Amino acid sequence: MITANIYSKQLEINDSFLKPVVEDELNLKEDSDKKWVRCRNCHNKIALFSDKISINENDSYIFKNPAGIFFRIACFANAPGSIAVSDFTDEHTWFTGYRWSIALCRLCHKHIGWLYSGSDEFYGLIADKLSGV
Repeated sequence: MITANIYSKQLEINDSFLKPVVEDELNLKEDSDKKWVRCRNCHNKIALFSDKISINENDSYIFKNPAGIFFRIACFANAPGSIAVSDFTDEHTWFTGYRWSIALCRLCHKHIGWLYSGSDEFYGLIADKLSGV
């Protein structure tokens, strides 16, 4: 178990999730017809651009968290290059009816967004932490 301070909130994260993942494990083949959104830190493939989706009629948002930090969020149906590492909570959720869990890059373990779970699941990824959004 490790402890992380993410934007002024102390969280315990199960470190068994934080293991390097080989791209073959994710079946992430580099096809010429696929455009990948990548982690800006390590260039790991995070999500297919084609998996960008609209939630509440928009595919991107700007939100401010309780600590006053602004985030530009892009919504994706799937993000196989990320891993959700915290318990789900509805505290300060930006999407009514959805609980969230912190999502990290599977390769470098940087915070890249959140997995939201409600009537369905989607990823809210931090656009400034990604390239190709």
